[in-house]
Amino acid sequence: MQFSCNGQRKNFYVLVYTYMVDWLGFSLPFPLFAFLGLYPNFLYFSYNDSVLYKMAIIGLLYAFFGIGHLLGNWIFGLFVQKFLSFGCLITSSLLSILGYGLLAFGTVEESLSFLFAGRLMTGLGSGTVLIGQRAVHDLLDPPFKKEGVYILFTAGALAFMLGPWIGGKLSNFFWIHGSGGFIFGSFLSLLQFFFTLLFYKERGFVSSSYLKAAPPSFLGQVLLIIKQKESKRLYLVLFFFIFGWTNFLIFNSLFLVENFSLAVETLGDFFAFYFFIWFFAFFILIHFFSLDKMRIVSLTCLLLGALGIFAFCQNSILWIFWIIIPILVASSSLSLGSLEIRLQQQENLETPLFFQRSTLFWILSCTLGPILLAPLCAMQSPLALGIASSSVLIAFLFDAVT
Repeated sequence: MQFSCNGQRKNFYVLVYTYMVDWLGFSLPFPLFAFLGLYPNFLYFSYNDSVLYKMAIIGLLYAFFGIGHLLGNWIFGLFVQKFLSFGCLITSSLLSILGYGLLAFGTVEESLSFLFAGRLMTGLGSGTVLIGQRAVHDLLDPPFKKEGVYILFTAGALAFMLGPWIGGKLSNFFWIHGSGGFIFGSFLSLLQFFFTLLFYKERGFVSSSYLKAAPPSFLGQVLLIIKQKESKRLYLVLFFFIFGWTNFLIFNSLFLVENFSLAVETLGDFFAFYFFIWFFAFFILIHFFSLDKMRIVSLTCLLLGALGIFAFCQNSILWIFWIIIPILVASSSLSLGSLEIRLQQQENLETPLFFQRSTLFWILSCTLGPILLAPLCAMQSPLALGIASSSVLIAFLFDAVT
């Protein structure tokens, strides 16, 4: 790749690392939070608290990162012109270090207040996602902009999928009372601070062409999507799929802990299995399908994904998951890949803009899903996964009809 100014290669790698840390922070606690409301030997809740209240609180814990992320995106978007990307990246790393410290302390002391504060702080610290996309787009020469943003997006997606595995392996309750994953996250954020301080050199970039066409905010992207004529319905398909898949990732831990009493490190093994299948399907398997077959791939895989999530939440035999999971994860991965290809073909959309809109759907799903679905787990643990399956099925029906 070639860069618009000399010495920008280090900037690019700092931005990729920052992007990975941002997405890792969201998914890192997935396995750990599944235990908080299900086992009475923790002091996060009193003995008289109802299961509905516990599940609602757990849902808010998941969602607070997304709330902080949306708020951080707005704040950093306002101040990026004044403090430039360097100042925003330094501030975000300090917020993340503080947030992980609060999460680790809250885990050791079994304090919900510190967990909420830490979750919000780490969300605020990850609010530089769109700034990173803008900076990568600006520092690369025109022929390489698409490749650079794609590398950035891929790094974030891999970190998001790896987060629960890392969190599960490092959050054993017999080691620092389950705070190992948060200590690791704080260490990664500390590295982010020093990498930015030592290697990131701000340049006077010209305004991004895609930023002129679209405000660098999630609200601006929502308004632009609503105005789309040809691809608005396909964006709805993408949103319903991402909503279902994201909430499967969030709530499958609760289901596995409640029904199979799995340990937190064993949950990490499940997420590692998800990661390897997703990686294989998204980066290798999809290339075996021609472009004119992408709609058929989308329809088939969306239906398989919906059926896979439904089979997952109805299964009561542990070893059968090793049959269900490959079908479920591979079909979901191919669904996302084929939908992205179709949207870029249909709308002739710039890659940076498309990734901004995909990021919007991920964050909205990670924020709204836990708030709406977590209380359902108080009635029956498969209900949240059933809603996730229904959401993917709605995506299939939208795609089939339109």
